[in-house]
Amino acid sequence: MKYCGALRNTRGPFRPCLMQKKNITQVKELTCASLEAFVKMCGGKLVRPSWRNYTGCRCPGELVWTNCGRKCTRTCRKPRISCGFKCVKRCQCPRSAPYQQGTSCLTQAKCKRLHLYRIRA
Repeated sequence: MKYCGALRNTRGPFRPCLMQKKNITQVKELTCASLEAFVKMCGGKLVRPSWRNYTGCRCPGELVWTNCGRKCTRTCRKPRISCGFKCVKRCQCPRSAPYQQGTSCLTQAKCKRLHLYRIRA
């Protein structure tokens, strides 16, 4: 946990790694996955909330970053999942297409067309 503050400072020890612009998609994906694991390990403490912006790591697929999202994921199969509201920093689907299927985001109509939408109380 003593290294959790390393991403807070954009001029810190990871600066050379973060500032390099790589055209190799796989390397970038691995780097972003490693940074995301590092941030999760730290529990979001001592890590600048905008780390995705200055590292160039975007959310996968159609997911978007939010500083205050749900702690559970709404899917076509579980559209009304109840997990209470707790503000969680995470990648999630936008309100315009709130149902997550992998890294894709679907509308209720699209879920119904795919026969995935199940109404649950």
